[in-house]
Amino acid sequence: MGTGVAVGQACMLLSAGNKGKRFMTPHATAMLHQPKVPSTGERQATELNIKWRETLAQKKELLNILSQTTSHGIAKLEKVWLYDRNFLSSSNDKNA
Repeated sequence: MGTGVAVGQACMLLSAGNKGKRFMTPHATAMLHQPKVPSTGERQATELNIKWRETLAQKKELLNILSQTTSHGIAKLEKVWLYDRNFLSSSNDKNA
């Protein structure tokens, strides 16, 4: 049950509850952040390429987990993750 703010991994855990048994109070918020590549500093291009691939793999895995736990398709989750900041905390989906 989400009662306050569930951000990042807390949001992932909230989504993993059994369907019909995961709830959020009316003013609760669930928010996911895009995985980020750490600042470059003085890293070599090869290191940046490795980090970029790791970040994309992490995003893919998070989308797979969310797809399994929420029964939403990966394409839909990816689209709303990019453009709709309130997707997981909208009133229509709070009790999904």
